[in-house]
Amino acid sequence: DVTIKQRSVGLNADITDTTTVKQYYIGNVYYYPETKSYEIFDSLIGKPFPIVAERRNFTVYEKSGAFHYKTLREYTYFKRGSLYNEDEFYRTLNNLGSIGAWQQVDGRPTFRGDSVDIHIFLIPALRQGYSFDFETSRNTGDFLGSNLLGVALNASYRHRNVARRAIQMNTFLRNGVELGLGNANNTTGNFLQTLQSSFGLTFYFPRFITPFNVKSRNKFDGTRTFFNIGAVYTDRREFYRLRSFNAGW
Repeated sequence: DVTIKQRSVGLNADITDTTTVKQYYIGNVYYYPETKSYEIFDSLIGKPFPIVAERRNFTVYEKSGAFHYKTLREYTYFKRGSLYNEDEFYRTLNNLGSIGAWQQVDGRPTFRGDSVDIHIFLIPALRQGYSFDFETSRNTGDFLGSNLLGVALNASYRHRNVARRAIQMNTFLRNGVELGLGNANNTTGNFLQTLQSSFGLTFYFPRFITPFNVKSRNKFDGTRTFFNIGAVYTDRREFYRLRSFNAGW
């Protein structure tokens, strides 16, 4: 009888034959956080940059200094001298891409001896965005003889790289009015029936921010901390006036 088996060659396998599997260790780590969409990644390796920030375990090549290096390191799951692990390599790329500050993230390993240098290329997303919406509504009914026309204007603003730390900020402002169109049972006689204004501001921090230390932070993917505040003011003429405020962490 002949039995053919495939031997496990994972990190936990007992590798005794060095000619079968060669292990590589992380050498230098290079970041390119301001890569243009039209640039060829391989051509950037070894190319001079206006800003070169060299740290103990990595190097950042930049053109305008738009990103702080700490954001890059917080989402990198390997360091110089550690055993190269392909899962950690792709995990780093996926998590950097999930932040939202970059529209595309890619990596290139280059080998020299028993070391592998990692080059991470990041194409920034559009840093700021605006939007404006105009809404209208018509409400009719027998209850209180309602015959109302609503008009509202919404404005929103988004920033994807606040304080150079890849912090995202979303803010919106909404103002609307409701007009009475010849209501037979309109006892107030007001043409302006309702006035409403609302405001909201949200920050998305790409990390844990807690008053206590969180152990093994690198075991979590896609970590976020949210901070938001909002306010709403509604004035229903001759009926009620409502003010509300909320905040969350």
